[in-house]
Amino acid sequence: SNNTFVRPLYAGNIMATVESLDSVILLTVRSTSFDHAEDGGSASIEEISAEIPQSDSSFISIQESQSERPDLTTAERIISGGRG
Repeated sequence: SNNTFVRPLYAGNIMATVESLDSVILLTVRSTSFDHAEDGGSASIEEISAEIPQSDSSFISIQESQSERPDLTTAERIISGGRG
């Protein structure tokens, strides 16, 4: 049905089929779930206009964590070592 989705659980180790009975459904997309596009494509870009309805929600802020450690999500290779 239009309200049934397959989504990853446990860091993507299993896939679950879930059904939502809510009238409003929020969609999120994991950009790392798609293969990289090849260079030199010829897709067209179309500008569209859309009406955004009034909402009680508002953007407050983005709070990004700061770390001296490298961002592993962008690493080409990760090498790990340890005991045992």
